[in-house]
Amino acid sequence: MLPIPVENFVTLYLASTESIDGWLVGFQRNLSDGTRDAAVDHWLVPVNHALVVTGVDWQYRHDSGAGAAGFRQSFRLLVQNIAEPEKLEGMFCSTIILGSQGEGGISEALSTGFVVSDKGRLVAETFGYLASPGLSEVYVRGYLTHCDSRPPGE
Repeated sequence: MLPIPVENFVTLYLASTESIDGWLVGFQRNLSDGTRDAAVDHWLVPVNHALVVTGVDWQYRHDSGAGAAGFRQSFRLLVQNIAEPEKLEGMFCSTIILGSQGEGGISEALSTGFVVSDKGRLVAETFGYLASPGLSEVYVRGYLTHCDSRPPGE
């Protein structure tokens, strides 16, 4: 295993339900001193680095409460190209069955993970049988690694 400096560990929190073109974008970095980097509305991967995502926790509460019990709810993370926002690709998807009060959640440890370069931004969405803005908490965990962000061949 490669040694990872502690300052390269990343925990992102979906701090708002702000959306751009329907995608949730309000990720902020939780810091090791118990604070959050709230100066940035949407955290981006630093230049010449990549974020390796290794885990995702998400919780959902449907606004219909018990009326949504037993329905499926899905959560997706996508990487959106910063220069060309119409370009985005799904990287992670998780589905739960809502409990008796229309809520649920899961912690996912990713066996292979996925990478977000400094040319992309992490965005999220939820979808299910009954539409509702019920995403209550999202944490994305991983680490930063240095990389050459030039396209291949340059």
